[in-house]
Amino acid sequence: MAKKAVTECLVFSRPDIQILTHLTEHCQLVCTGQFCAISEKDGIKPPLEARDHLTASFQCHISKGQPRTDYRGVLKLAIIALRPRNAERLRPERPRNAERLRPERPRNAERLRHQNSGQQRSRRRRHQNSCQQRSRTARLHHEADDARRQQLSSGMRVVDLRSDTVTRPTDAMRRAMAEAEVGDDVMGDDPTVQALQRKVADMLGFESALFVPSGTMANLISIMCHCTARDSEMIVGDKTHIHLYEQGGCATVAGVHARVAPNRPDGTIDLDLLRAMVRSENVHYPVTKLICLENTHNCCGGKVLPLDYLDQAAELSRELGVPLHMDGARLPNAAVALGVPMSRILRGFASSTLCLSKALSAPAGALIVGSAQFIKQARRTRKVLGGDMHQVGVLAAAGLVGVEVMCDRLADDHRRARTLAQAINSCGQPGASVDLENLHSNIVLLELDPAVILPRQFCQRMREVPPEELQALGEQVVVRMSPLSASNVRMVLHADVSDADVTIVAQKLALVIRGLGDGRQTPESVTPPQQTASVIAE
Repeated sequence: MAKKAVTECLVFSRPDIQILTHLTEHCQLVCTGQFCAISEKDGIKPPLEARDHLTASFQCHISKGQPRTDYRGVLKLAIIALRPRNAERLRPERPRNAERLRPERPRNAERLRHQNSGQQRSRRRRHQNSCQQRSRTARLHHEADDARRQQLSSGMRVVDLRSDTVTRPTDAMRRAMAEAEVGDDVMGDDPTVQALQRKVADMLGFESALFVPSGTMANLISIMCHCTARDSEMIVGDKTHIHLYEQGGCATVAGVHARVAPNRPDGTIDLDLLRAMVRSENVHYPVTKLICLENTHNCCGGKVLPLDYLDQAAELSRELGVPLHMDGARLPNAAVALGVPMSRILRGFASSTLCLSKALSAPAGALIVGSAQFIKQARRTRKVLGGDMHQVGVLAAAGLVGVEVMCDRLADDHRRARTLAQAINSCGQPGASVDLENLHSNIVLLELDPAVILPRQFCQRMREVPPEELQALGEQVVVRMSPLSASNVRMVLHADVSDADVTIVAQKLALVIRGLGDGRQTPESVTPPQQTASVIAE
């Protein structure tokens, strides 16, 4: 360490090692990060040739005494390293008028400083919360992926019965998507979309069809096209998908009042009640513009509406002058169960929807069918809802495979659903049963006694694999299903569930149901019914 105060210091960046080695013979050298400082050594200043060379070759600054502002941080470190004990006395005095020479701060500077500081803290807090949320989301995704990889690597069989929306595109669909001829559908130039629309319109017996992103949007567009006036009302069942699971879009988006009628256990609405609910011309009431039905009926357990009931509803519609709309998300299942074409089911209806991503296994999309004028208005409505897509033939290609091929295999899903229901009833447990007589399609509703086990607890148990079950079944079996209400669990059979899957699921169901008698709950432990209903019922 130097014995004298630093009176001259040379600071430069990007130091050359050879030059520094030469200079250290004559100078005191301190390096800090990307910078170096050279000061006098033994009372000898840095050679002039060194200063000239460094000034010409590097970013340099020679400081005498007090370091300049632009190198203050670096020089301060260098000077501290070289400073003797009496360096404070040798520092140059500040001018007496230094305070007066400092720029005067504005009067509101303190308030602005605190305000800016508060805004910065708020921004930092929001940024931290956002980072934490992204980190948490990424962690959950990684955990799910890890769990899935672990299951696959361990040979675990996972059977997903939550919905037929979990189906994956078939190999034929993937090939069709890869090879699809596309164009701009907004301009009407996508040949694959046009082929799909023509095909579905013919199958359902209507003039025209329109491809849209989802079944929910298809229903909303249909409602908006039927109910164009501000005082419009529609009649809908209390257990329908439109009423329960589409976020009230008819009211929040379309501004249409929904008058709710009770669905009977078979999914129908009493026709005499329908007649009575249609509003007369009265300034106090909205005007009934639409009646909505659902087939098959999801929340009633996949019930198929009878043909004679549909014919009577169509006759009532013509008599009252109120059009009928069909939520046909699972219309192909109804057609297979009744043994008739879909066009026969929709005879007398003004419009219908058809979902491609449920029983038909396509990755996305739905269609609206109706008259040419109705579809023309639907296209405009699709635009305002943000449903226009451009080269969407890649999705329509999968839907085309679905309507041409997948309808023929739906009877297998219905058969497998009945196999599961029979396995449940064969257990002979009064707290778990299926109404086999009213099992119409691919949806099985398991009725549970809440005093024995709650639906959400049953679903959780079906995801678990205790050691005694593993020993009995010979493999790890995880079954995913959905709690539908306070006493019901829903199981949906689809294309990704094989006969082997059904056999092993039936065995697991038998083990779990037979073990329910040992775990009867006390009344205090039973959650109130309104707290157990699931919000997932696609």
